[in-house]
Amino acid sequence: MNPIVVTYYLITVLIWSTTPLAIVWSQGSFSSVQAVFWRMFIAWLVVFGFLVARKDLPRFSKAFLGFVAVSGGGLFVSMVLIYSAAPFINSGLIAILHGLLPMFTAILALPLLGIRLSARKWIALAVGFLGMLVLLYAEMSLHTTVLALLGVLLAVAIHGLTAVLVKKQGVSVNVPHQLFGSLSVVSIACFFWLLVSDSNFIPTDFQTSSVISILYLAVVGSIAGFFCYYSLLKTVSPVTVGTITLLTPILSMVVGNMLNGESFSLGTIAGTLILLAGLAGYLRESA
Repeated sequence: MNPIVVTYYLITVLIWSTTPLAIVWSQGSFSSVQAVFWRMFIAWLVVFGFLVARKDLPRFSKAFLGFVAVSGGGLFVSMVLIYSAAPFINSGLIAILHGLLPMFTAILALPLLGIRLSARKWIALAVGFLGMLVLLYAEMSLHTTVLALLGVLLAVAIHGLTAVLVKKQGVSVNVPHQLFGSLSVVSIACFFWLLVSDSNFIPTDFQTSSVISILYLAVVGSIAGFFCYYSLLKTVSPVTVGTITLLTPILSMVVGNMLNGESFSLGTIAGTLILLAGLAGYLRESA
């Protein structure tokens, strides 16, 4: 395999594995909406500067605005849900539940794109969702906030729905323009949310870890991660890209345990393994 492709793959795995913990740390001194706003606004500034330097700002056609409304709106809602749940849930668990994204996307694509699944894929989906139920039962028995778990699941479902709706639109938008449009929508939405809420734009107390986490999420998580991910989609099969979701939950659990002292019950680990087995089976059938 091309060394550049391997590099993109490894970088994407690393970024996706560390993003959940960075989200948790970013809220040490920032509220949920502040953390989302500054992450997305800083990322938007970087992308905007890049496009201005290249003299390559997008043309605001009807098709582009429709694409941005769907992709940016879905990103805003899913980010708000994940950031709101982050203070009440282990970062590793966020990554585990996010591993369900390919399955949610497949199920939502059935009615919206008319895609049919084989019997083996249905069995793999059933195994994956069984693992999710075991995992949720184990976490709820440990008094993990139920709303936080449901919030992350809803965020993943909305992420999958957004991907399907974007696919259904059939609009071709390059990565920098897609980033610019989506980040613009999220930044504007968070700006008005901050205006009508009790939160200030800047917190009164700063923690170094929070500031560094937001900068990391803005530049590395939102820009570098997005670039590597879409570069992979253009050069390798979707199944190969999908294997990233098999690696990130495990690595996120390790990172959360080593850097944030997070622990997981045997039930959570068992549910995770069942979930990943179902996902692996689904991806294998897609090969």
